[in-house]
Amino acid sequence: MTEVKGQWHPKLYEAASNQLSELYSIHPDAEQQGIYLVLWFGAEEKVAGKAKHQISDAMALQAEIESFLPSELQGLIDVFVLDVSKKT
Repeated sequence: MTEVKGQWHPKLYEAASNQLSELYSIHPDAEQQGIYLVLWFGAEEKVAGKAKHQISDAMALQAEIESFLPSELQGLIDVFVLDVSKKT
């Protein structure tokens, strides 16, 4: 199963656990596994509903999201942050 969120989503840090794991990856064919895909639009955009944040790039956001993932979901939920920001 896959869950996709934009970086600005207010439940960004909880969605891998509360939505993907609890609602979607419980399907028998999913075997409790899932992919959490987050779209990164750049440091100028909100992160988890906050305009002021310390996240500078897609890799930093991925590390931050992974740090919120409960230990029992590590290895079952893979976090990917896709950088779709405009390059200047």
